[in-house]
Amino acid sequence: MGGKTKQAQRTKNNVRPSSSGRSAELLGSSVPTFVGFTAVENCGFVPVVPGFVTSEAISDEIDANVDANYQLILRKMSKKDPITKQKALQEFAELVVVSDVDLLKTILPFWPRLYINLAMDVEHRVREGAQQAHGALTV
Repeated sequence: MGGKTKQAQRTKNNVRPSSSGRSAELLGSSVPTFVGFTAVENCGFVPVVPGFVTSEAISDEIDANVDANYQLILRKMSKKDPITKQKALQEFAELVVVSDVDLLKTILPFWPRLYINLAMDVEHRVREGAQQAHGALTV
């Protein structure tokens, strides 16, 4: 029976063929070991990356000192549906114009995180509404 004879594995440029055992050996000696979380000096503070905040985290943080109308609108802004966000931004801009300064001061701690998420939204109308609401808030 005329089967093929076993040939040596081909290599290019006289390089040794790859070996998973040799790779594991090289990785084992060059990769630093995991230090753990005890190496962090300031264990109590973990910075939040802007735009990486979930909508649930924003709606859970809303303070009881904020007016009920604003609480509802801020929760609507953190929803997933772009139409809901757009309507909430319009309501927010209208409500900001007629509100007094002391009431607006209670909203300011929550606005930057919401604004970052809304300003980078996929829907262009939501981004436009975020700019208009921000303009109404700053005037």
